[in-house]
Amino acid sequence: NRIPFQLHAAGSDDLSPAQTHQLMRESFQVWDDVATARVRFIDQGETATRIPAQNDGRNLVYFDESGNHLRAPRGSGVIAVTRINSHSFTGAISDADIIFNGRDFRFASGSEGWRDNGNLINLKDVAIHEIGHLLGLEHTPLDGPPETRPTMNPFNRGDGPGEGHSLEPDDIAGISSLYPTTGYQISVGSISGQVVDLDEEPLFGTHIKAENLDT
Repeated sequence: NRIPFQLHAAGSDDLSPAQTHQLMRESFQVWDDVATARVRFIDQGETATRIPAQNDGRNLVYFDESGNHLRAPRGSGVIAVTRINSHSFTGAISDADIIFNGRDFRFASGSEGWRDNGNLINLKDVAIHEIGHLLGLEHTPLDGPPETRPTMNPFNRGDGPGEGHSLEPDDIAGISSLYPTTGYQISVGSISGQVVDLDEEPLFGTHIKAENLDT
């Protein structure tokens, strides 16, 4: 599972291209470092000409400063989107572009002045979340305090810069299930079966949450 990505050369208007690209590469490395997942990224460098396209087979990271590509309504609160193209039968992902909303939000590299009426966002916090989508993970229903809340929780709470820099057990379990290393699946428990409604009709997209009743 060697997954290529390419960075748009301009980066973010709020940071230098070098800063932007360094933070993005660090964000990919967070997922690459999961010991129980066979995720390895191929850095294809930077491009000055390529734009987001769902059928070009390129996984592009792009900062949309005008809103022309993201096409999110103003005030929607959408910080970034990962647009995925996948095979309708196998689910295999053929293209995944990460597009950051540079029109409505400003991005920072660290903790200095990280909040400005909610519009200044720590870039790495959001990037790690979006790369999870690129890998095929959806949002998790699990919540909790900042230090234990999964990175794939759908909301940016503004807890502070760096709260989304690490993966939590739910994130690690998800990516390890999709890209398991040899022996991973037999080392953990599993849940199987079908969820149905009161009429015994199967339900699609149901979230199953396992809890340790002792803790």
